Amino acid sequence: MTAKIVQAVFTLFFLAVAVIKSYSQIIDADRSILDRNNLPGFIKEKKPEVVNPYSKDYYLSSFWQVGNVVFVNNKVLDNVLLKYDIVKHIVEIKEGEEVYLVSANSVKDFTWFNNEVSDFETFESTKNFYDLPEPLFGFMEVLVTHQNGLDEFKVLAHHDVWLYQANTSVSLSGSHRSNDLFWKDDFYLFKNGKVTRIIEKRKDNYASFSPYEAEMKKFIRNNGLFFKAREDLKQIYNEYFKLISSN
Repeated sequence: MTAKIVQAVFTLFFLAVAVIKSYSQIIDADRSILDRNNLPGFIKEKKPEVVNPYSKDYYLSSFWQVGNVVFVNNKVLDNVLLKYDIVKHIVEIKEGEEVYLVSANSVKDFTWFNNEVSDFETFESTKNFYDLPEPLFGFMEVLVTHQNGLDEFKVLAHHDVWLYQANTSVSLSGSHRSNDLFWKDDFYLFKNGKVTRIIEKRKDNYASFSPYEAEMKKFIRNNGLFFKAREDLKQIYNEYFKLISSN
């Protein structure tokens, strides 16, 4: 009996090592093993079949989306199937039956056509923004972008998966086990290299639209818009950038 227990323990140990080894081979931009494309951040092997321990999907989109990836060395991979694992900060690229695991450290940005909303979506690495008001990881979705002369504006959404338990919430590290997960979005305004967080309360944001504070206040209230929803933010800042461009 003791020998069987020891054998079972060793079997479980080696299986665990195999899974850990597979995930440890997710590589960064300074290595390349996909020789036919000479692109960084790839490992050419099938993704290990790991059972999802959560009741909800932790991919930003549960479907494979067609898009392109720009790597930190500016090489581009076009017309591929993509997923973004928001917990592990990994971009997954599918070719045939194989799935390539790409560390977020290797990717500058990626764009896909999201069939769920019938629109293009672009995501930039948080490493593209050096002046973040707080440490962020993974990617930020670009909701609105605008160039006015030398001024560059972007409205960004940082998506995160949070664990809700016992009336408290903590950021999910990937090691928690709970049936209570929810998506959390924080929004940021990028202007000429500086990133500021967009506050949810309406009145706290009006001053940021100077010298068009009165016009924006009227537009936001008349259309019943808020600073905590993606679609509302698109409308708000598209209107603001329209005012900037026309004056």
